This record gives sequence, C-alpha cells and structure tokens, in this order.
Amino acid sequence: MPPLARNLIWETFFVHAKRGVDFEAHLPWHAAPSTRSVLLSDARGNLVATAIVRPARQTGVAMVGFVCVDEPFRGGGTGRDLIAAVNAFTDAADYRASLLWTGFPGIYTRSGYDVIGRDAFVRISRRGIGEDFAHTHASSKWPGPCDGEGLPAFAVSAHRLCTERAKLIVAEGPRGVTLLDWQGSPAEVLAIMEAEGHAVWNVNLSAPDHFLEAIPADRYAIECREGAATMARFTEAVFPIDYVPIAERI
Repeated sequence: MPPLARNLIWETFFVHAKRGVDFEAHLPWHAAPSTRSVLLSDARGNLVATAIVRPARQTGVAMVGFVCVDEPFRGGGTGRDLIAAVNAFTDAADYRASLLWTGFPGIYTRSGYDVIGRDAFVRISRRGIGEDFAHTHASSKWPGPCDGEGLPAFAVSAHRLCTERAKLIVAEGPRGVTLLDWQGSPAEVLAIMEAEGHAVWNVNLSAPDHFLEAIPADRYAIECREGAATMARFTEAVFPIDYVPIAERI
C-alpha cells in the first residue's frame, strides 16, 4: 500500500472520525500478498481516491472496504470512477463476487451492487443488578498473531473469551462494548458477558439470526435499529454468499 493511500485512509476513517489506535492495529493485513490497493490519480499523477480489496474466507469472493476520496475531489463523480476501477480489478482477478458494507447503499447501486442483506444493530441491557455468576472462562487479547484480522475502526481493544462450550470476541470502544463474533449457545454467551461485568453491550445480527429469541425478556431489555447493508456485485450467476462476521469485515 503506497504511503499516500495509507495516509488518506487514516485521515478519512480515523482522524476525521476522532477514533483509532494506530494503522497497524486496525489494518495489520495491509501488506499481505492477497491484499490490493486500488488507486485513482488526477492528470498530474496526484492520488485522489483509494480503496482496498481483500479476499473473503469464501472462495472467489472479494471484500471491498476503506473506499475514500480526498476531500477536494468529492462530489464530482470521483467516487463512481473509483468503484469502476475496483470493479475492473475484481473482474480481472477472476473474483465471482464482491462484497461491501455501508449505511448508504444508494451510492453503490449505480455501480452494479445490490443489497443482499441488512444487519440489525442490537443493544442488550441487563434489567436490574443481575446475579453473581460463578463462571470460569479464559481471556486473551484479540487479535493475536495468528488471527490475521484487525480491530474494527470503532474499537480500541478486543479480547477473546473462551470456555469449553463457547468462544466470544468482544471489543471495547467509545460507543461501548460490542460482541463481534461467537460460537456457542446464547445462554453460554450471556453467562460469559455477565461474568465479565458487561451490563450493556451491542451486537450486529444478520436478519435470519435467532440469537435474540433465546434471551430472557424478563432479565434483559433489547433495542434494535437498522444496521449496515451488505451489498454484492456478481460477475457470474448469482450464488449464495456466506455471512461475514463483523470481526472479518474491512
């Protein structure tokens, strides 16, 4: 990734939003051989826009993220030109589909992307003081050296919490605690979150997820609002896309 592209991403997504730890903490995979930067320059060769393309775990699927246009060039079609360059790259690289996540899907529909899903952003609050949980679990910093992921832009730290029956990835940031990913039953997830002392926390759920149905309404208050849209552009016939957890997105 050229230094100018790196600086543009950092300024746009972190400095202007008053968040971020450091570039390596959030994008440790930027130098991986499979990661590509798409660059757009003006007639003088000055960088005006950039985006990142990274393979998803699903074979043949690319993730597109950190799409940004330098401020003086916004509003004049540069963003559309950038996405056209991204599409040309993913076509040439033989990706079958490209994914991105956004709160403004209308921006990308003109470039061949369609909404294929929408997250629910859920805030879960414990009613009252709650019980004292005698719950034993292991805690370690996430991501570790072998995880290959980075902190989401909204987070300043994250941990992996594990028992024999469940594994959680929990992030902390200015907007609170967020459950990024989990394996195990909702009851075990709740027990670990309670043991960690998290009385209020957030989670993003896909539309068909049944996680909330298992949360006791007499012990927890639940607030839901619309989250990010998952958008896809297919280069071949439409096929099922695997859900990508927040922890793996760019």
